[in-house]
Amino acid sequence: MHYLAFNYLFRFIHTQITFLTYLSRYLWAVRPPPQNSAEAKKLGGGPVARKSQIDEGFYSVGDEQSPSTE
Repeated sequence: MHYLAFNYLFRFIHTQITFLTYLSRYLWAVRPPPQNSAEAKKLGGGPVARKSQIDEGFYSVGDEQSPSTE
């Protein structure tokens, strides 16, 4: 096989393997939470789990250090 063709083929295969490696890591990390299953019920789950109410942000409503009150 010609050297340039071999080099091109090697780079193409290496690029594909690298892409699939990163893609598989990404897809593993962003697995959606279980819904309508025994695991979701065990976690106490509705479809959306929140740590705080929707209107609460980083600062509480009466906080004097809030940037919006400066």
